[in-house]
Amino acid sequence: MQYIGIDIAKNSFVSAFPRDKGYSTSTYKNDLNGIKTFLVKLDKSLHHCVLEV
Repeated sequence: MQYIGIDIAKNSFVSAFPRDKGYSTSTYKNDLNGIKTFLVKLDKSLHHCVLEV
């Protein structure tokens, strides 16, 4: 299982996917299209999302 870190803001959110060394981050708009773009990158059998509190 890989943990995906997500940092949510009002207008955008950032995801951090683990890589060989460190993480790869991507920024998305915090709207329906941005969320859909992010979700297609997830593998339900591999990824587990973690949000800040």
